[in-house]
Amino acid sequence: MSFFWYVSRSKLELLTEQYDKSVLDSFRGLALKFKTPVAEAELRFTNAGPGLVSEVRRVEKRIVQDTAPLDFECLSTEEAQLPPFFLFDTPAARLVEERGFWVAGHVGGAALVLVGAARHATGAFSSPSALSPSVDPLRAITEKAEGDSARVGADLGGASSYAWQAIMRTNGQNKIPLPTVRGIAVTVAVVEAQRQQIRRAGIPGIQRLVIGTPLHIEQT
Repeated sequence: MSFFWYVSRSKLELLTEQYDKSVLDSFRGLALKFKTPVAEAELRFTNAGPGLVSEVRRVEKRIVQDTAPLDFECLSTEEAQLPPFFLFDTPAARLVEERGFWVAGHVGGAALVLVGAARHATGAFSSPSALSPSVDPLRAITEKAEGDSARVGADLGGASSYAWQAIMRTNGQNKIPLPTVRGIAVTVAVVEAQRQQIRRAGIPGIQRLVIGTPLHIEQT
């Protein structure tokens, strides 16, 4: 049985509509629509019904066939143009606060930060004070996602590094095994990790952060 942490119905419906009409926009243009704003997607913490699972599988298959997305750990800060989508398959921690749903993971030297909306999250998962409002990583990521500039500000790297280590520390990365999740995300940015923040999680070797907003997140 499939168990989904997250299904973005808004992204899924837009992709399905475009595919059904056979007038699919360029994936880069479509991906920009998905990122504005970052945290607008719909959240589910219950098992998805057969119809929704089938729709996720169909859209996922088309994205993989049409764009051949890379695994997130293959993306680098040196790429002139990032792909519109990426895949992830990683042990991960999740965090839900009032303004955002967060997932953090890592493979090798690449850390993953995913962010979406939390307005439909159940109270059992809520941690309203886990992320400092003074750092405000959601603002930094949202500004990057909504901008049309390829330049990544220094505050994005610092804010994203802070969010990653906070999620890892809050969810007991060094105490209990993390569940493994997989899925597809829209690419927002790839930035260099801020060592001062990363070392607080006690996980060595992280060099860069890949930031995205997910289409779906499935626990495997």
